[in-house]
Amino acid sequence: MSRNQQYLLDLTFPVSFQEEDYIVTKSNHLAWKFIKKWPEWGQDRLSNVICIHGKKGAGKSHLASIWQKLSGAQKVSAELLSAGRFENENFVIDNIEQALGCEQGLFNLFNHVLETRKFLLITSTSSPSKLNIQLPDLRSRLVSIFTVGLSRPDDQLIEAIITKYFSDAQVTLNPVVIRFLVARIERSYFKIFKTLQMLDKVSLSEKRKISIPFIKGVLDTV
Repeated sequence: MSRNQQYLLDLTFPVSFQEEDYIVTKSNHLAWKFIKKWPEWGQDRLSNVICIHGKKGAGKSHLASIWQKLSGAQKVSAELLSAGRFENENFVIDNIEQALGCEQGLFNLFNHVLETRKFLLITSTSSPSKLNIQLPDLRSRLVSIFTVGLSRPDDQLIEAIITKYFSDAQVTLNPVVIRFLVARIERSYFKIFKTLQMLDKVSLSEKRKISIPFIKGVLDTV
């Protein structure tokens, strides 16, 4: 099976969560700063717990992975929360929404981290104050922690995403074409990646080079 045939069956590339692959711009600089600042997050009671929130595809998992490697943190699973046997180490919860079915376990972990003065990094699609949490004590804890929001992608970040996406796909785009696409693409991480996947799929299936007329034609049909 050729690369083209394989790619048309599975429109995904291996995702790299290496630190050198993280693109820093104004959209995410504050979150990046806090990740790299660890363990100097402050001396206040709740300063050892932070939440990074942003829309799907904003890079939360990438940041969580970088911090996990820096801190040696254990990734929290549903099994760990249910068992409640926490060791004296740092923890990361990537996408806390998926763990809300075990609120008591989350509350116990939160208290464990506060007592041991270890660190906990949480990612979420919304700020903790907007999460649907039933346990009052857990809600009280979460709304008190420091949060960092990832903004909508700016032009610099979108251009970098496009360049890296097609570079990973072994496709070289003219800078003029990239700038045209930056101006036309929706300012949503999810939409950016869906658009890039669509352009690459059509380019492969029709054996056409990705150019300005090609992009116009594809986007006008959406």
